[in-house]
Amino acid sequence: MQDLLEDLRRLSGLDNLGKRGNMLPMNESAPAIVSPDNYLLTKDGEYVWSPDRVKEAWRKSYEALKAHGKDPKYNKVVLMVGIPASGKSTWIKRNKEPGAVYFDATFTNQRARKPVIKMAKDHGMKVDAVVMDTPINVCKDRNACRTADRAVPGDVIERMASQLAGDPPKMGEGFDNIRRGSKSP
Repeated sequence: MQDLLEDLRRLSGLDNLGKRGNMLPMNESAPAIVSPDNYLLTKDGEYVWSPDRVKEAWRKSYEALKAHGKDPKYNKVVLMVGIPASGKSTWIKRNKEPGAVYFDATFTNQRARKPVIKMAKDHGMKVDAVVMDTPINVCKDRNACRTADRAVPGDVIERMASQLAGDPPKMGEGFDNIRRGSKSP
């Protein structure tokens, strides 16, 4: 449990030291990760979801993004776009760029992406999207392996997949780059 909490602290940008042997050069800053999910974890590491907690988690995530936007060591925001269990968090772990702030959420429609893009642009940051196009059956299989507190109902996954298919990220939203994430399981 302690390892999970330390990973979340490190990934949220609260600890930029990294692990021994994985230190960044002095002129590069570790990437930061902003995720509403991190704010839904209790001190004991339990994931507790409620409408009020989700609203507060998004408020805190926006505050964290604004704070990173004021920090000159960050020059880019990367929106992770994809349905639950599509591999967004895993992709971040494997593809971190110094100076980037990764916003790890589903962003399945333009309405959800718009405030993050605006905040980033208001702070003079570039904005990229990484779209995880993992097949829905793979996502459902992964989701079935999650603990009960982290599993997403199947109908929610279906609805989000439909939203994303109908409203994928477009350059006209303000993105500087849109790329595809890996489909591999």
